[in-house]
Amino acid sequence: MNIDSMMQFRLSYLQLVAWGWESPQNYAAIVTAADGFTLFTQLKLPRPPWTMSLKLSDPLTVLQASGFAPAATGGWIGPRARLTIDFPAPPAVATDHPAALASYYSELPSPFGEPPPGPQPPGVASGAGGHGMGHMSDALVLGGVIVRALAISWADASFRQQLIGGAPINGLLMDYLGYNFPWNMDLIGRAGASAFIFPQQGARGCWSPTPTNAIEMYVPRHPQLGGPQDALALAAYNQTGDQYPLTCP
Repeated sequence: MNIDSMMQFRLSYLQLVAWGWESPQNYAAIVTAADGFTLFTQLKLPRPPWTMSLKLSDPLTVLQASGFAPAATGGWIGPRARLTIDFPAPPAVATDHPAALASYYSELPSPFGEPPPGPQPPGVASGAGGHGMGHMSDALVLGGVIVRALAISWADASFRQQLIGGAPINGLLMDYLGYNFPWNMDLIGRAGASAFIFPQQGARGCWSPTPTNAIEMYVPRHPQLGGPQDALALAAYNQTGDQYPLTCP
């Protein structure tokens, strides 16, 4: 992953929001899609090379006051995005734990996942360097924190229960690991379904299937203000930190 892919995600997502505002049918297609990245492909919007799923939801399903409220707040009101992390169970054989942990980290050095080897398919963003609204170093630090939390969860059943209980784990990671999550999102842990295996004699172990994380975002509804005012509203949304992913406070 690189910083360009984070910025590309923001750019494509903003174009998707604008497309959703063109008609109620478009918006409905967004918030009912099984995976938002498939819409990126259908609309020919470059998508980042992340091995994770994207859930796009209607903010009014969780927050009644969601919407554009310039008089009250100077911008948008909406629920926080959610980043769900896959925490698989430990291997049955205790001596396999170090290899399993190393394999997990090699497959998910950041929570966004890594592209498969070889050329990327058409429409997938690539490149290196540059500066986006997110910070690659933050994602890589989080990747290390996730691996550490995973290791603790294999040794401490009480910690694992808190980790995968479904409630935000931002505070848990702060309490146990002193980690302050830099993005305005809720971190959620879930029990991963993948298993650690050694494919053949002498081969390196791997997770099957590869653990995959998920990001859920709440797509703003069309404010229905009229062309120029709608453009102002979209520009304001683009600068809203609390409700927009991959931005630092």
